[in-house]
Amino acid sequence: MLLGLVEQSVTPKYYLGGKNKMEGKVKFFNKGKGYGFVSGEDGKDYFVHLTGLEPGVDLNENDEITFTVEQGDKGPKAVKVSKK
Repeated sequence: MLLGLVEQSVTPKYYLGGKNKMEGKVKFFNKGKGYGFVSGEDGKDYFVHLTGLEPGVDLNENDEITFTVEQGDKGPKAVKVSKK
């Protein structure tokens, strides 16, 4: 049966809506432009904007972080981002 072989490419609802924290790493963050991308423990990359950072958080490449995932205008995005 084909259904068992189809890979699900949608972020699990388990993470959407901020119900649970996900761990990950910062791929890059451009402080001048106020955005970047992070990699989640699920192997997917998420957009992150300056407004999605917890107060006082400053992101650098390869920082270990925790975050929740919300549905943005153009796809899932990282919010409530904090360092581990």
